[in-house]
Amino acid sequence: MKANGEEMKNMTGHTPGPWTVYHDDEGVEIRGNDDLMGVIINGNEMDANAQLIAAAPEMYAVLVDLIEQVEAYDRLHGPNSCPISPDAARAAIAKAELD
Repeated sequence: MKANGEEMKNMTGHTPGPWTVYHDDEGVEIRGNDDLMGVIINGNEMDANAQLIAAAPEMYAVLVDLIEQVEAYDRLHGPNSCPISPDAARAAIAKAELD
C-alpha cells in the first residue's frame, strides 16, 4: 500500500471513474472514459455484478478518504483513538493495487 492517501489517489493504475454499465441483447458492458472495462454475459446476478464492478472507483476513493480521516483523528487525539479501524479498508485497497 502507498505511504499516504494522496499517493494512493495518484498511483492506482486503473481507469479513472466513473464507470458506467450499458445493457445490450447479449449481456452488459462496463465502460470507463469510453474504454471497455469488461463484459458480463448473462447469469442470474449479471446486473448486480455489473453495478458492483462499475462502483469500484468510487468505493476505492471512499476507502482512501476513510483512511485519511482516521489517520487525521488519531494524529489529533492519539494513536488508535478513533473507534473505527482503517485495517479492513487498507486490506481492501491492497487487494485492488497492482503491487
